[in-house]
Amino acid sequence: MMNVHFCIEGHTEIFHQQEFEDIMPLLKMKEAGTLLTFKDHRGDENFIEGRIIKTSFETQLDYDKEIIDQILVVHLYVEKEETNTDS
Repeated sequence: MMNVHFCIEGHTEIFHQQEFEDIMPLLKMKEAGTLLTFKDHRGDENFIEGRIIKTSFETQLDYDKEIIDQILVVHLYVEKEETNTDS
């Protein structure tokens, strides 16, 4: 299992995180230019829609330089951001 964080290119916030057993489909989607759509958890409206433009790994090491944790960060290019600020 690998923890995957999704962010919008140019922003520092992570808007979604999820564990994946296999990250290869995400890497293939990047190569194919697949459009990903994230839905608002309160309804059927699109929250964010974008293409994977970059992936990177963040690795945490202990003092002996052994890997403690590794995270895949998926950067999305979003033409139009739709955020719902209604409470």
